[in-house]
Amino acid sequence: MGKEARENAARWAVLFNAGKQLRADLSQEGQKIKNEKQQKLNKLRINQEEAEKIKAEREQIKIQAEEAENKALEYYRELEEEHKKKKEELEAERSTEQALEYFKKLDSNGDNLIEVAEIQSRQTFDRDRNGEVSAEEAKLFLSNQESVDQETFIERTWKLMKPFVERESGMYQSAGEAESVPEHEDSEQPEDEEEHEDDEEEEEPEQSVGTQEPENVPYDEETTKLVETATIARNQYSESEKDVRTITDEITRLEDSLKKDFGVEEEFASLEGQCFDYQDHEYIYKLCPFEKTLQIPKSNSMETNLGRWSRWDGAESNLYSKMLYENGQNCWNGPNRSTKVSLFCGTENKITSVAEPNRCEYAFEFETPAACYDPSNQESQSDVHDEL
Repeated sequence: MGKEARENAARWAVLFNAGKQLRADLSQEGQKIKNEKQQKLNKLRINQEEAEKIKAEREQIKIQAEEAENKALEYYRELEEEHKKKKEELEAERSTEQALEYFKKLDSNGDNLIEVAEIQSRQTFDRDRNGEVSAEEAKLFLSNQESVDQETFIERTWKLMKPFVERESGMYQSAGEAESVPEHEDSEQPEDEEEHEDDEEEEEPEQSVGTQEPENVPYDEETTKLVETATIARNQYSESEKDVRTITDEITRLEDSLKKDFGVEEEFASLEGQCFDYQDHEYIYKLCPFEKTLQIPKSNSMETNLGRWSRWDGAESNLYSKMLYENGQNCWNGPNRSTKVSLFCGTENKITSVAEPNRCEYAFEFETPAACYDPSNQESQSDVHDEL
């Protein structure tokens, strides 16, 4: 055992000497990164104050521009409301006229009532399309009554009938042709007239479009300028909002990064923002230091989060020897996934092994020059990596 221990110690010494300078370089780089982040943060805070000031100024400009715009547009809003009201009144009148017209067509006996039998005579109201209009189908249009008067027809019945009339008006003539009963043929003539009347009525919406034209009438020159000024003010304010959000997000990111513990001499700082892969026969594993660990099946690109950066988890005497990533994706009927990453001295950054010692608990081994500390703990290093 003495010989093996000496050989392990010798290998560790060689590895340590190779990694020691790399670690020193990483520490120097880490300090530089930290200083650059702090400088950038200080500059961003100044920029944030300026951006907030510009945003406040633009907000006032926007408020004033919109007040002038709203005042100018109030006239057009009232005009639009007036035309809208007129349009609704015209549509209501037209609907009433259509209802009266159709009431007369349905009222075959002239008793000023629409009865079940009169509805049954129209294939238009064959809801289930079985070739006939049953009494039950007819009563649905009459609100389950035997008959309705003209007023009720206009107020309620026509609203139920109108979609059927508009959708299936072409069935009237074909139904008349299919029947040789004279009275049905007689009833077809007014329906033909109805079709012509409908054609005329169909032109009315085109005419009614003219009632909407004032809604689209261009604003006068002064109003147009006010609208354009307000639009520019809104756009500029939106740009300022975006600028402030971008700066604030970057400040938050830098503050979070500066709060992280990257080692006694910032030796682990350069690992932030990088990711390292390890592949076995089934999965690709990723370690993104100080962020997350992932598992990705080779068969697809569906990532499983194995944990998010939590803290250093080494023993008190060697705190920076282990990383803990917690609160990963939940296991089926189990806990949230987590990963412990054991760090070892090495001449390059790489994952050397991945295991799942317990369900949903993963163990990574990661070599990095940043872990090449003084060899006082060489036994724990050499035990795991005897192959070196």
